[in-house]
Amino acid sequence: QICLQQLRRMEKYERVQKPREETPKSEVRVTTRTPLRSHITYVNTLLKGDEKLEKVDQVVLKATGNAIPNAVALGALARKRFLGLSTIIEVGTQEMEDVFEPMEEGLDTVTITRQIPSIKIIISLNGLDQNHSGYQPPLPETEVTEFTRDPPRKDVQPYKPGQQTGHAPRGRGFRGFRGGNRGFRGGNRGFRGGNRGFRG
Repeated sequence: QICLQQLRRMEKYERVQKPREETPKSEVRVTTRTPLRSHITYVNTLLKGDEKLEKVDQVVLKATGNAIPNAVALGALARKRFLGLSTIIEVGTQEMEDVFEPMEEGLDTVTITRQIPSIKIIISLNGLDQNHSGYQPPLPETEVTEFTRDPPRKDVQPYKPGQQTGHAPRGRGFRGFRGGNRGFRGGNRGFRGGNRGFRG
């Protein structure tokens, strides 16, 4: 059986590039390379609307693999910047498929399927299902500092759906993940306690 790392080293195969999926307006794909400031500004635009975008009832934050702590940090920050914001956290896995085509005749196309940890955080100012196991109620007013839009910075590009630019924010991140990604020990099994790992 050929593993993914072995295929990447093989000069006789090349990875098939997948077309970029169109991201719904109300969905934010969190990566390790997009600044948190850009994400929270875009979330504010979605929740409150502006001259270009109509506001939405819910915003969905999605991330996989190493970007999960960034999504958790963004969800925690949103709760502290928007009064009355409730959230639902769903943790699971996502199937990823990589296709490698041979560069020489006589070789077969190889497809590798793998499971990676994923997270979806639904945030809303209009209330969510309180019976959901991942539900988190709004924070008290005393713990919320309302979001204010800062003047544009030349070194920070505004977030656009599907865009993956910039650098990951520095810092210790969210308390539910000890030491960054080390909280995920042994794949999905390392996610201990399900949603209990997320402390507001």
